[in-house]
Amino acid sequence: MGSQRVCKSCSTRLHTPPSIWSQLPFAIQVHVASYLSTSSMMEWSLVDQDTHRRFTSRDFDASYWYWRCHSDTSLHDLVKSPRDSGVESKEIQLTVPLSGSDFRSTQSCIRCCQNRLEFVQKHALSESLNACFSLINYPLVSIRVSALRTLRRESAGLAVQHVVAQSDVMSSLVRCLQFGNTQILNTHGIPTEIQELLLMVSGLLLNTTQSSRDISTVFREKEGITTVLALLQNEFLNPRSQSSFTDSSPTFSRLAESSSRSGLSSPRLQTHSSSDLLSARDPSVRKIILYLIGLLMNLCNLEKANCVELVGLDGVELLMSLIQLTNERMMIYALETVKSCCRWCPEARDRLAACDGVIKIINVFACSSAKVVMSAIALATVVTRGHPGNTRLFRLANGLNALNQIEEAWSGPCSVCAAKAISNLLRGGTIELKQ
Repeated sequence: MGSQRVCKSCSTRLHTPPSIWSQLPFAIQVHVASYLSTSSMMEWSLVDQDTHRRFTSRDFDASYWYWRCHSDTSLHDLVKSPRDSGVESKEIQLTVPLSGSDFRSTQSCIRCCQNRLEFVQKHALSESLNACFSLINYPLVSIRVSALRTLRRESAGLAVQHVVAQSDVMSSLVRCLQFGNTQILNTHGIPTEIQELLLMVSGLLLNTTQSSRDISTVFREKEGITTVLALLQNEFLNPRSQSSFTDSSPTFSRLAESSSRSGLSSPRLQTHSSSDLLSARDPSVRKIILYLIGLLMNLCNLEKANCVELVGLDGVELLMSLIQLTNERMMIYALETVKSCCRWCPEARDRLAACDGVIKIINVFACSSAKVVMSAIALATVVTRGHPGNTRLFRLANGLNALNQIEEAWSGPCSVCAAKAISNLLRGGTIELKQ
């Protein structure tokens, strides 16, 4: 040892005698830490290397942090005999994929901080919005879901909307969507944790984009619309969106490829049992699709630029393929989104004619929901206004006869909207339908 050469800092550390605190037994250190606040305890763990090693060990997690998460547990008993009982069965993601050249690389275990992470989920994230925003990019999906759940619950507040409008935060949210899309494609299914992640992110964005132009603009600039369309086109997430136009559209093929390459982190192909994968027909999965279409509706109602980008990415064709195959709210969202695109972007009306959109609108007139029928009538009025081709196609497809049936069969606002639409078509007027 005398002839061994070490750096100056290592030599100083070797010749520094241990402090009185470091010489105390582990049980005493844990008891002392239990009287401190969490922030003070975390700062105290940095006083020296030995303390840091002890305060980040598995024994400390199984004693102190387990006691923090379960107040009915005796700290004295835990310190006397640190154990893992009750910890092994907790459903917390224990591994984080490592980035590297080797696809079969080992996975890092975080079992030594399992209860600490549970404490963060239960207490820290529910009490601090700053902590939630800082953990959006955390490698563990469960932590991100907990943070996003809190942000979604507080999304109506100005504090959350102000932070979401920031460029770096919006980039993190969009990357979460991209990460979820990539994981679904890699696993050939929908894992439960990915479903929860997409549900929280899409719900947060849906609530914050209802009236904020700033959030709408930054979402578009961060390729948010492209990412949403890629998710709607994901065959595992939304198999009913597959229609004939997708095979001939090079836009979506490039879109899916770019989405798979833009994940939050370098993904690893993980094996999931059949019980861990959700069906695309699951109500929670269908709710994700509903939120995504509602997000597009909010964006198109706010800015013309959003409509132009949506039309350029074949979004009108995709939405029209969903109109007759989904529930009531989803049909209304899709119809309203297409209506906004037709108002702002004349190209959208030409695309409707090419994908038989006028025929699909007439078919919606047979829906049993008055709200859906009114949305379809309003869309038909916008599509045919000043467009001779769509107007002629609407008449040839017995659109006027369908409106007459609505006027006779329905009562109230729905019948009035049908009568106004008939009058406009016969006179070639431009009267706006109001719902």
